[in-house]
Amino acid sequence: MMTMKAIVHVALIGCGGMAAMIRKRYLETKNAKLVLLVDSNEEVCRKASAELRGIPWSTRFVDALVEGIDALDISTPNYLHAEQAVAALQAGKHVLVQKPLATTVQEAEAIAHAARESGTVAGMYMSFYDNGLYHEAKDIISRGLIGEVTSVRCRGAGVSGKYIPADNWRSSLVKTGGGSFIQLALHSVNMAEWLIDDEIEEVFAYSHNRFSPNIGGDDVTSATCRFRGGALGTLESSYCSYQYVVTVYGTEGYVTITNNRETELMLNARYEGSFIQVKEPNIPTRRTYEEFRMAEVCIENNPYNQHQAFITAIAENKSATVTVETGLRNLRIVDAVHRSAREHRPVEVGS
Repeated sequence: MMTMKAIVHVALIGCGGMAAMIRKRYLETKNAKLVLLVDSNEEVCRKASAELRGIPWSTRFVDALVEGIDALDISTPNYLHAEQAVAALQAGKHVLVQKPLATTVQEAEAIAHAARESGTVAGMYMSFYDNGLYHEAKDIISRGLIGEVTSVRCRGAGVSGKYIPADNWRSSLVKTGGGSFIQLALHSVNMAEWLIDDEIEEVFAYSHNRFSPNIGGDDVTSATCRFRGGALGTLESSYCSYQYVVTVYGTEGYVTITNNRETELMLNARYEGSFIQVKEPNIPTRRTYEEFRMAEVCIENNPYNQHQAFITAIAENKSATVTVETGLRNLRIVDAVHRSAREHRPVEVGS
């Protein structure tokens, strides 16, 4: 493993798309210095550099592998993740990869292997972990404030599938690794297991594409699943309808987070969190938190900022919040869902 410095020098790989919404974060991240911007589009590089105080830029990925750069934040299209992450890890760099980890289980396995060999910090960026509502929901569930978990419902959806151009990489089944499920429901897959601290062991799914002709994969998928501990779940995705929803039901209550900023809860006891507050047990409580957004958490000094967590993990030689092993497991579930939909049968995860 490389010898750590007081300041972690970071290269941002991929500066457009979703990265454009978060690329300023390293300017405010303690013990981090953004030293290089890389994007295949020169215009995107120039715009990002102007926005980020004139930070040097390049259109060549190899320029991020030079000595003096400690960590790479990879926010490129899915099909580039494996090649870039493996190269960075083999060069001894710390790596944070935008979800999904890769397009296939085999590519994700290559990243996980390279991470184990390198001994550096390697993780996957998931925007939901920036959001304190999910952390407090997990705390509520772990305390038994909804009783025993009976089922989970997670839905990732939006209508962007109707507007993605045919020549955009997001329209390609090969370049994304699928369609709406891998693109939108990977959050659902991850959250379902993390929130209730249990693993999905079997899935049964249906998929189709009826409304998004430019999408190479599914535009709607609905999967039922069985957790190892006995709970059941529903995982949904859609490129042609609205609403993100995460709900965990228990024998004595439930927790729902809608569109990352609206909550509805019924608990068996009071709860006083930094965000979620339930004053009266056994009565539904609703609230909207305008400070939270889908792609960016807009609160000052956010204790759950995942870019800060990545830098802190490097400094303290700890694991990333979402490890690449977790990213690999998430893709095993996605793969099982895809196989179930194709083969019209239940599929065990990892089988």
